[in-house]
Amino acid sequence: MEPLASSSDLTAYTGGRISDSDPRVGTALDGVSTAIRRYCGWHVFPEVQETVLLDGPGGRYLTLPSKHVTGIYSILDTGLPVLPTTYRWSEDGSVRLSAGYWSDEYRAIEVTYSHGYDDVDDLRSVVLAIAARQLASPMGAVSEAAGGVTVKWSETTRGVSGGLGILDHEYALIDPYRIESI
Repeated sequence: MEPLASSSDLTAYTGGRISDSDPRVGTALDGVSTAIRRYCGWHVFPEVQETVLLDGPGGRYLTLPSKHVTGIYSILDTGLPVLPTTYRWSEDGSVRLSAGYWSDEYRAIEVTYSHGYDDVDDLRSVVLAIAARQLASPMGAVSEAAGGVTVKWSETTRGVSGGLGILDHEYALIDPYRIESI
């Protein structure tokens, strides 16, 4: 899956200090995007159509692994089709049966649906900030001195600069996209 930000985005974000031809850029953007997607519990961007196999909840409500559903194309419950007239769904990933109950078996419900955002400018900004910090000090040094010149990088954790550290204010931007676990 494509990263949440492009190499040209990073070059623009850093005012050209990090070139999009730098061989480390792709790995950094992929790593940061993967970390954010894992934290969120779903891919977030772009909008995709996919089929998932879910454990049956055993009640009237099924929760899809998404925070932005744009369409449901088919649902099978223990191999049998669930008619669209028998359920309602919400953009937040909730699917409610109007009658009956979902199976309570593991991996019993197959859903084909589309979901994801068309644009995530706020997440793109977080990816760029983290990738820029990571590439500015790839070895995690906090400062470097040569003669009378000292360069100090911002710390991501006490005594560490660079790396794939997500700061508290960045988590605040990511959290609205996160699927909360029960």
